Amino acid sequence: MDTEALASVLEGEGFSPYQARAYVALLELGSVSASGLADASGVPQPRIYDVVRALEEQGYVETYEQENLHVRVPSPEAVVSSLRNRVDELQAAASEVEARWTRPEPRQHEVSVVSRFETLCNRAEAFIGSADHRVQLSVTPGQFRDLYSALTGALERGVAVQVSIHSCSRDVATSLPLADVATEARWREREAPFLAIVDQHRVCYAEHVGGPREYGVVVNDRTHAAVFIWYYLSSVWELWEPLVEDDRSFPRTYIDIRRAAHELVPHLQNGDDVYVSVDGHLVETGEACEFAGCVVDIAYEGRDDENDGPRSLQSLAGQTSLVVATDDGEVTVGGFGAVLEDVEAERVVVEDVV
Repeated sequence: MDTEALASVLEGEGFSPYQARAYVALLELGSVSASGLADASGVPQPRIYDVVRALEEQGYVETYEQENLHVRVPSPEAVVSSLRNRVDELQAAASEVEARWTRPEPRQHEVSVVSRFETLCNRAEAFIGSADHRVQLSVTPGQFRDLYSALTGALERGVAVQVSIHSCSRDVATSLPLADVATEARWREREAPFLAIVDQHRVCYAEHVGGPREYGVVVNDRTHAAVFIWYYLSSVWELWEPLVEDDRSFPRTYIDIRRAAHELVPHLQNGDDVYVSVDGHLVETGEACEFAGCVVDIAYEGRDDENDGPRSLQSLAGQTSLVVATDDGEVTVGGFGAVLEDVEAERVVVEDVV
């Protein structure tokens, strides 16, 4: 580092320009008269005594009389220690800037735009790593591999994982270890955006991955997430070929109340008894609740009469409820975003059908 560069660094540590030039010159000279220091450093002679006094007050130099006023640096430790502390602070600040750029942490009820897909993938991985109930993914084979470890952990915790693979041939899709990390998987022949929905309120979405307009949206809000949930169901899930299907035996777990309703209506029409346990929270208070009982009715918009079952999940797009008879009376159970029902279900387990 040359003299000018070193002086510039010292200015950043609080030295005035004259103080920095005088101190650097004194480091090279060792000991010198005040007037000699002025000549060596380029500090004007009328200013050199004020500069020396200021440096001495800060403990950087000391003066002594030898026919005239002389100056020397007793030890550079004070400056060296300050610079080293500053290096640590700058390194920490650099790491924090990078972390905040690549891993923005959305707060509750926040929608954020990020500039790089790497950032979005990091957020999706973190969301999956903390998932409690459900993960829904729309990914390429490469993106699936990037998230494989997080998905493995989610499945081990009992999280329901749906994976829609796109932008590849069927042979490539079926060669992936989907059954190892997914309770259900499907193959979409056409390209689709990257989409990760976790616990029905945290979302990572990117449409132009790898393109010149690459950016992503991070959502941590139940209201906005509802739009992405219906997009997922209608565009990248329901219409496409199943590769991995969930276990059809009982007990059978449903995260989506509409799918439960769609598959249970025929049992009610046959007069079967459908026994369920429900994990959710009370709509009125938000308090967590668990209960069990027998499904006695399924209510949904567009139903003409009691014997008319829904033809598709799309026909259940409006309000859909299970009516469960418990020891304490009947309870209406809705799904994501329930408002009119008694309970918003996080999970419905069909224990048995007899």
